[in-house]
Amino acid sequence: MDSLVTYPQRVEESNLTLADFETAKRKLLAENGDLLRQIEEAESSNVAAQKVKDCTYPRQLRKLIFLGRSLDEGDAASAAG
Repeated sequence: MDSLVTYPQRVEESNLTLADFETAKRKLLAENGDLLRQIEEAESSNVAAQKVKDCTYPRQLRKLIFLGRSLDEGDAASAAG
């Protein structure tokens, strides 16, 4: 008779545990979705930054080459004068 009394309690405890697991699962799925969105945003920002870098780097390189030539010409003029 004692086992008949505890059986409904065990079933209720099991149902509560299942409900807790389901709640935790939903929270994890929501968090996973948020993290995936953050990754997509970061990747998109990375692609945009790379495009800017690709456009900016050659311009900066040209400036440095120009400045280097100007300095070389200035040194040559100083040496000649």
